[in-house]
Amino acid sequence: MTIELKNISKAYGEKEVIKDFSLSLPERGTVCFFGKSGCGKTTLASLIGGIIEGDGGVVSGTAERKISVVFQEDRLLPWLTCRENINLAAGRKDAFSELRYYDAEDTANRYPRELSGGMKRRAALARATANGGDICILDEPFKGLDGELTEKAMKRIREVFGDGLIILITHLPEEAARMADKVIFFKGIPLEKTGEIEFSVPAHERSEEDVRRYADEISEFFRSGTV
Repeated sequence: MTIELKNISKAYGEKEVIKDFSLSLPERGTVCFFGKSGCGKTTLASLIGGIIEGDGGVVSGTAERKISVVFQEDRLLPWLTCRENINLAAGRKDAFSELRYYDAEDTANRYPRELSGGMKRRAALARATANGGDICILDEPFKGLDGELTEKAMKRIREVFGDGLIILITHLPEEAARMADKVIFFKGIPLEKTGEIEFSVPAHERSEEDVRRYADEISEFFRSGTV
């Protein structure tokens, strides 16, 4: 089932971030939201994920689907260890083993205050993939990670959510070029869709040349002034 947003609106006080906005998203695949900071991408993703409620309009196609989220902030509960954070989110006692996919097993019994920003990010990613589901929302998910670990994280996310929908928010063309099947460009506020690009080579089959070519396409669209 596709996800449909029809005539969605969301304001924060006098600030209309989204106004009478509609969008259709596929049932599966990876879609990247790309645009300047502050244009409304995070608000849009939060409406899709049911994290916030809109002021008007309808979101359909998500009611029966399990959603996992990696927020811009790590949002780890400070009174729980990494192991406990992940087990709580996933609802099972062995979920902390997910940390091994992010080279972070040694953080299992440590508290968030004891971790670097990059380690907190790994724990947040492990929490999402341990939880699993039908939809994964990733809001700037790889900040603080090096290239090799980002690749590992992308691979694990595809393994867990490959049969569902992944929504990636990033400001880095290369991240979008490595992971997305489609890039949707936005400007705002209020939020407005300005265009999209679809890639023919599946993400797991892309060569470095493919990634560079797709990143250049994204950058060129962005530089054109459309967003």
